[in-house]
Amino acid sequence: MPKDRTFLYSYNNLLGRTEMSNATLVAQVREILMREWDPIEVNWNPALSDEYDEHIPVLIKMLSAGANASRVANYLGTWERNIGMPRNSESTLMAIAQRLCQLAGVNGAA
Repeated sequence: MPKDRTFLYSYNNLLGRTEMSNATLVAQVREILMREWDPIEVNWNPALSDEYDEHIPVLIKMLSAGANASRVANYLGTWERNIGMPRNSESTLMAIAQRLCQLAGVNGAA
């Protein structure tokens, strides 16, 4: 089973969504991570469009558990610092986290 299908199968009922809407959610999260977050600056290369896919299940699981934008921003910022590339400001991380919360239908308030 392809990686995306395995992920969707595992999270089929996540956030009360259908498999199709899960596919859309995964694609939207992937897009935000690549276009807005992109701490290692690889979004110029379409061959690397799955570079941040390891974070998608973690983020969706956090959001399904009701994580707010502060917690999501902290996750993203911690990952940046752990790899020694803290590229995004706290306000940028918070804006990205709020977008992710909106996608998942979670109240993104800090």
